[in-house]
Amino acid sequence: MFEIKKLSMNLDMVIYNQSGNIILDLYKEHRQLSINTKYLPILFFFSEANYEEELYYQDFPDFDNITLENIVAEFITKKVLVYVNESEEKNNTLGIDTLNKSINYYYWANKVFTEEKYNSTYDEFMTLMDKRKSQPNIYKEYPGEKYDLPFPQEIKEDLMTTMLKRESIRYVDPQKKINLQDLSNILYYSNGETAYALDSGIGSAIFKTLATPGGRAASELYFVNFSLSEIPLGIYHYSIKSHNLELIKKGNYRDDFFNICGGQIQLNLANGLLVTTERIDRIIWKYQDASAYRSALIETGELAQNIYLTATALKVATGIIGTFRDNMLESLLDIDPALEFGTAIFTLGKKEGLTRFNRPTLEEYREGEK
Repeated sequence: MFEIKKLSMNLDMVIYNQSGNIILDLYKEHRQLSINTKYLPILFFFSEANYEEELYYQDFPDFDNITLENIVAEFITKKVLVYVNESEEKNNTLGIDTLNKSINYYYWANKVFTEEKYNSTYDEFMTLMDKRKSQPNIYKEYPGEKYDLPFPQEIKEDLMTTMLKRESIRYVDPQKKINLQDLSNILYYSNGETAYALDSGIGSAIFKTLATPGGRAASELYFVNFSLSEIPLGIYHYSIKSHNLELIKKGNYRDDFFNICGGQIQLNLANGLLVTTERIDRIIWKYQDASAYRSALIETGELAQNIYLTATALKVATGIIGTFRDNMLESLLDIDPALEFGTAIFTLGKKEGLTRFNRPTLEEYREGEK
């Protein structure tokens, strides 16, 4: 028996307006279609699954039924409309498709399917020479008060031992404090400059304690002081160029970050926070394809591991937070979200017998909430 199936808009499609044109972005197939706005009511009729025959009973004064049939047939051919069983059928295993639409779109839209070849060194040099005037500065600096950091100390802890000891330790003893030397070591060995070069192709280039794709040094570090006595409470930017802290805002911002991170209790116990960001404008200046976002993810991962390993070697407790309100964070850091975005927040503190399995008691929770 022939089964009549319902039609629905393709779930793997994003619709947006670009310069007055309606764009249908079938992002999994890397195909974009432009349609006249007068066709939108027909498309939106299938925003919920409907039988095609029901369309002809609707009021579309600009179209007769034959025209409607042709439009629907074209939408089906272009996979703008799909039959419901095709649209709703999902793999039972968890994966990218189980996440929300924005993450799906970001993931699939940046995948590379075409055959691409790298430019020769000479071709890349000539291309970058044409763009030198628009090159973003690889050093970020804030005006205002500067606070010098102690010279980084040599850390003699064995690397393999440190890697095996690495843990996320979120709950610390608020009575025990890290000091400015600890902070200086963590900042420098996580994201510090080891050398500077003036490259004939890309201009200024920084060599850091982490691999920075394309020499763009896109990662930035910020420190939020909750309890260190050597410097005022406030939000600071770590200057890679000068190895010092640049004061952005003075004050106690513990409650602000508690709200930004959705009320996670470890924010009430930590001595301070490290905030990592990526300057996407530096990367895009050199890479104009999907590798730009991969470069940001690569550098973020390296920075996170450096923070963990350095903190572990110094017996400083740290734990990563990946969920936060981006717009509130951008406002506190005074960053432009079109050029720079937050990637992670790390709590810092001290605790005897460092281990994530040593959970705080109810009394310690209550003490931390005060």
